[in-house]
Amino acid sequence: DGSSHSHRVLPHASLLAQALGSRLLLLRIIDPKADVHHQLGESHDAALEHARERFSIDLTSTLSRLGLYGAVSVADRREGEKTSRSLLRASIDAGASVLAMDSRGHGALRHVLHGSVTMEVMDATSLPVMLTGPNLEGAMANHAPYRILLTSDGSPASRAAVEALAPLLDNGPFQVTLMRVHEHAPAGEDDTAQLDECAAQ
Repeated sequence: DGSSHSHRVLPHASLLAQALGSRLLLLRIIDPKADVHHQLGESHDAALEHARERFSIDLTSTLSRLGLYGAVSVADRREGEKTSRSLLRASIDAGASVLAMDSRGHGALRHVLHGSVTMEVMDATSLPVMLTGPNLEGAMANHAPYRILLTSDGSPASRAAVEALAPLLDNGPFQVTLMRVHEHAPAGEDDTAQLDECAAQ
């Protein structure tokens, strides 16, 4: 969205893109009503095109300032379309394999009252989402292997997450750790069988 918050995910997304052998695409959605400013005598189509050009220049400048290599894209938000839907449509059109977003970490009440583009995207997409938050640390230097920690509670949902990532990580320089936390049985009870089952899963 052009904010410094949204830019924080970019170094991390760039490292993942390199590990996947993919390109980084920086995408911004333009609202034809809110983001377009008409000059005297200028048609709406001309003003919209100028806004697209301005956003593209800003995106290219952001990549350059952060020392990142990638492409930029500006997509229009259609009439009556939510920003989250615009993002997903433009991502699919671009052939994205992973979405990367930054969440500002607002509380649940704010999400209920004002909505959350991040949550709406996560609810609607089947693509893996790299999500960073307010406590994000700087990206580490690029070196192989790219380490990924996956957590599991043994549920179908957690298994589905692993299955969704598996095709992406199959041929890249990745080191994947799958972690599941087990709560020990009360004192005196043998939970060896449960631990073996967790490890097998």
